[in-house]
Amino acid sequence: MPHKYEIGIKAVILNDERDKVLFLTSKDHHGDEILTFPGGRMEEGEIIITTLKRELSEELNFVGEVKIEKILSANPRSFNQENGNGLMLITVLVSIKIDKPKIENEHLRWFWLGLDELKGNLPIKVDGAILDNEGYLEAAKVVLS
Repeated sequence: MPHKYEIGIKAVILNDERDKVLFLTSKDHHGDEILTFPGGRMEEGEIIITTLKRELSEELNFVGEVKIEKILSANPRSFNQENGNGLMLITVLVSIKIDKPKIENEHLRWFWLGLDELKGNLPIKVDGAILDNEGYLEAAKVVLS
């Protein structure tokens, strides 16, 4: 039987100086505060830009121009979701003009992080929040290098 995947889109957003990446925090299933990129699952009939605009509006209260610069990665994730489907996570570098995000919904805080804060091995801790996703770390390092 072929595997079924849902598609998740994550936005890598650089600050105006292009030396820091925007991370949001949320609670994982263990109650730990984790660092993540804004984004979420594609809904039926959406294309990548539509998903990005909807998710950035929902999570950052952002309404404005969203430009895709490039796709950074597309990686299959585990099949441990409740419905048995896997997750294909697409990470995209986007251009938007945002200084101080207004986080909404499931997110707790936001950080602009540069290469200095992203040094070392996983997990990386930033003010009590944890970055333990190798894909997110690599995406951030690629766009900041």
